[in-house]
Amino acid sequence: MSSRIPQDRWFLTWHNHGALLFMLLPAIVFSLTTSLTTFFPTPERTAISLDIYNRDLAMVRDTRVVSLSENTSGVEFTDVTKGIFGHTANIRPLKEVGKIKQLGLSFNYDLVSQEKLLQRYLMNWLSFSDDDATYQGRLLAFDEKHLFLQPDTLDNQIHVVERSKMTEMFYPGFLGDLYFRPTLRWEVEATKDFEKIPVEITYLTSGITWVCDYHGEMIGDDSLVLSANFTISNDLETTFSRAQVTLVVGKPHRSSDPEGTSGGDEISLPGKGGAASTSLAAPERLGELYRYYLPKPVDLAEFQTIQVPFFADKRIKIERRYFFPHLLGDQTVATQLKFDVGQARFGETPLPEGDIGIYRRSKAGDLLFTGQDFIPITPVGGSVDLTIGQASDISARRTRMAQNRPTRDTSEETWQIEVVNGRKEAVTVWAEQRVFGFYKIVKAEVEGKSVEPKTEESGILIFPISAPASSKSTLILTISYGF
Repeated sequence: MSSRIPQDRWFLTWHNHGALLFMLLPAIVFSLTTSLTTFFPTPERTAISLDIYNRDLAMVRDTRVVSLSENTSGVEFTDVTKGIFGHTANIRPLKEVGKIKQLGLSFNYDLVSQEKLLQRYLMNWLSFSDDDATYQGRLLAFDEKHLFLQPDTLDNQIHVVERSKMTEMFYPGFLGDLYFRPTLRWEVEATKDFEKIPVEITYLTSGITWVCDYHGEMIGDDSLVLSANFTISNDLETTFSRAQVTLVVGKPHRSSDPEGTSGGDEISLPGKGGAASTSLAAPERLGELYRYYLPKPVDLAEFQTIQVPFFADKRIKIERRYFFPHLLGDQTVATQLKFDVGQARFGETPLPEGDIGIYRRSKAGDLLFTGQDFIPITPVGGSVDLTIGQASDISARRTRMAQNRPTRDTSEETWQIEVVNGRKEAVTVWAEQRVFGFYKIVKAEVEGKSVEPKTEESGILIFPISAPASSKSTLILTISYGF
């Protein structure tokens, strides 16, 4: 055993909580690559842009200037995201295209860590120290708690050492390529030396997304003043400075989707001097997608969330109704709002998906939150249906009154739906009834008067039940099913 620390070795220091501090002795000179290719320093970035989708996806276009030597050269691009889908990465020169031939492109994301270093040094010589001494040996194996060392190549002994007692480990140089940051490695062949050639890097990455946040203020019971913001979240350890950003509305098909991630906690407006304009310009249509351009560059820091105004103060007509879903034993009557996505208000662009909060002002002018729902992507000419809460002074009860088989090939069931209206004005509650197979409505009466159902979709009937002020009404419904 020896307590002397060699001056030409790389070492790591463990703290009590298990974190790693990487230190490099002054006398050491090393390369992180083993290729004979000449690699140049990380090129300077001159521009960056992001096309952000609302599905945890972004297209990055990163322009940098590089220098290349005649014949084989290599460039390593850091400051790329760790969420890259490696197979989508592409680098192309913007000048001297015919004089530069790409030989290879790789995305190196297997970043150095304690476990990876140990894995690389299996069956190789290393040393470590505790508080008293420094130990050396060949690393035969390791697990979460122990190292298994052969002290000498001629000695069959095995030393089992607890990893928790180690304070320093010494590795005699590098084995293979080690990367401390996500890196795109580009190898090319050039016909001559080139200085400051612009190249464009493109790739798809996860970790960046946007959602549309809608704000609706009720005006009476038949109008809504609607505003919206785009909320952009960067969940990556990468900062995008002065980035040109577009937001893509639509759902391109993907072979597989990564899980969504939540955005950061900080909300701020992009750029300097406050908010952008109160409405974005008309989007560009690209096939099935729509692309909104932010009016000025954005600073999007790591783990940051920003908001960009989409549109403001669109007053639209709404239909308000009370709805009793087909849930046995549940007396809840939901309050619903419906509005049409008309071209006069929203142009020719689909309404992006996102959450909407509904508010109403009190007599004193206070803005009160009354409910929230989700708007799916909705084309022009479509309609949006929202459930914003429970009608606390209206209730309903569904009871199956009878079930029988009038004939061998038919069955019948009779339902009673009672609506209690505690308000000082009459209301209509729309009651949902699920049906199946071959059916026939034998009877549908509210307080002795026949009512016709409204068909929302296949297998669903909706019956109107009118209830006078401070009173109740009952629907009696008999349905026959054939086999």
